Amino acid sequence: MGPSPGRQRQAIERARRCASVRTFPAAGGRSGWATGSRSAMPGCGWTARRCAAGSPSERPDSDRSRRRTMVLQDIRGFLVTLRHFFQRPVTIQYPEEKREPAPRFRGLPALRSDPETGEALCVACGLCARICPTSCLEMHVVPSEEGDRELGEFILRAGRCMFCGLCAQVCPVDAITMSGEYEQSVLDREGLIYVKTELAAIGSQRPSWWEADGGMGSEQ
Repeated sequence: MGPSPGRQRQAIERARRCASVRTFPAAGGRSGWATGSRSAMPGCGWTARRCAAGSPSERPDSDRSRRRTMVLQDIRGFLVTLRHFFQRPVTIQYPEEKREPAPRFRGLPALRSDPETGEALCVACGLCARICPTSCLEMHVVPSEEGDRELGEFILRAGRCMFCGLCAQVCPVDAITMSGEYEQSVLDREGLIYVKTELAAIGSQRPSWWEADGGMGSEQ
């Protein structure tokens, strides 16, 4: 069965009203009609948006639930603000007092050394320099006395480093670690270039991988 004649007449009348939409005159007293302005239905005072959606009784409850959700989210945000508003602020007298970085903090990359021999653990595979997205690592490889590869020089340009930690994750022998060093203020760009000896001195301050809790996975 099709719609009743009464419903058909109502639909035709609503379509006529929507088709005869005229806009208000442009602002500033100019002649013509303003495009994109609020539209009105002749004789009923509805806007074009309400006319296209039908009568208020025919609208779904999605708008009401959406508004309720937005109000709840705003209330949660205000509660977080109020909870921190009454807390007493903690002031650290820097640089006399320094905040201890988090265990997974990614600071300046550093080199690890063998505590028994003092030699760098790096095997000069070059994976760190290849995976670095900013090419801030430069490795110079020299042949060793045994005929293998040996690390000659390791250069880090900290001005390019984005501290992503990929070099420490890809290293097969855990020769690179993300240290807790974060004070890198210098007056010259040359001060942001670190060589192997400087990186090894920074890495010696970190615990060895066999002494760290949870291994290297917890540090990275």
